[in-house]
Amino acid sequence: MEIAKKKNYINNSDFEKLILNYRKTKDRKLLNDLVRIFTKIAESVYMIAVRNIYNNITPGNFPLPNAHDKEDLIQQAIHDCLVAIDYWQPRHKIKKIKSKAFNYFTCCVVYAIQNELKKELRKGWYKSRVLSAKYLINYMNKFGGEFYIDYDEKKKSEDGNGGDYY
Repeated sequence: MEIAKKKNYINNSDFEKLILNYRKTKDRKLLNDLVRIFTKIAESVYMIAVRNIYNNITPGNFPLPNAHDKEDLIQQAIHDCLVAIDYWQPRHKIKKIKSKAFNYFTCCVVYAIQNELKKELRKGWYKSRVLSAKYLINYMNKFGGEFYIDYDEKKKSEDGNGGDYY
């Protein structure tokens, strides 16, 4: 009989105590522990946040984030969690129910990653002639529309004599 390996979960009650202690003392050691926990959360839900964004756009139009982008997104998520420490409340003010810190900060991480990806996608797709043309063609194909390309104008733009289609 095999014994199942215990997964490395974050104990929510200890996590909440750590947050409350850090709020009172602003101790550097507690801050390092919080950053370590936020990093663990960010790395574990990173692909969920990325998938949520990329499932809502036409596949193949935009490249997925590379390793450097992943590091930047995780750092931004940790920063947003550090800012949100003062906003988390152990009890919901209106509903008078317990608010779990793990749930709150997991949502902070997911939203931080998604918001950064949205910013990057907004900046990039319409500035790139290749991505915008590919996006429009895929969008039209998705809905069964026909896309008219004036090859005479395209040839002029390639020669440098005419419009700028691609």
